[in-house]
Amino acid sequence: MFVRSPFSQLSCVLAILVAIFFLSYSFASAGQSNTLTVGNAKQLVAESAADTIVPPSMALAVAAITSGFRSNFENASGSRGLMSISPDVAQSYGIEPSELWDARTNISLGLRALGDFFRHFGHDWSSALQRYAKVMSVSNDPARFARRALVSERGFAEEIVTRNALEERKREVLNVKTQARYKPEFDKFFRNAFGQNEIKRQKQSFINNRTRENNNVEFSDNVYGQFKERHRTVLANLDDFSSGNIPERLLRGHKQ
Repeated sequence: MFVRSPFSQLSCVLAILVAIFFLSYSFASAGQSNTLTVGNAKQLVAESAADTIVPPSMALAVAAITSGFRSNFENASGSRGLMSISPDVAQSYGIEPSELWDARTNISLGLRALGDFFRHFGHDWSSALQRYAKVMSVSNDPARFARRALVSERGFAEEIVTRNALEERKREVLNVKTQARYKPEFDKFFRNAFGQNEIKRQKQSFINNRTRENNNVEFSDNVYGQFKERHRTVLANLDDFSSGNIPERLLRGHKQ
């Protein structure tokens, strides 16, 4: 009768534990790589649509309705990913169903199919959306799906326009703040050519000249005399974006 040594048994146990560890790590890594946050998913959809015939707002609307921006979503009909792509449709485009779990591949294929439908129906979004809902098996009522998508698209369009306006306003504010800072351009030259006393004399002369030139100007780009007081005045009149709120006076779009 063959008796396995304790050493052999221990080796088998260790081998099994190592195999389990690597399998668990592989599955965990795969899950993490295929799962995006809602914010990241929205950004990826919008960026991908920017280079296609499908407007980013329309792409966001379709992804929101079909998957709720979940990259690991699968409906009862088997449609997968952010854009809820049917495995049959994927294969018709030369894409294996297993590849639909890759977010970029899924979005790219969804935008390609939606763009093809849009062209096929003479640039009619309602008809294109109904065809998408039917072939992707994302709705039992394609007409209702199209109506929902068109309404949702308007909301995302307003969101994009408002965000762009806000970002532009932020850039303007930062530009004003940056220009209000004094950067002595002559320091580097004078530091090598003259001593500290000469540098101080040149600076004072510069201040006096600028003060005389702007004596009758209420607010100028002279950053010396009463700099702190003027800087506080500027900051007090700038919009505060620290809370992330959009100023009430910022123009907003209106729903059509």
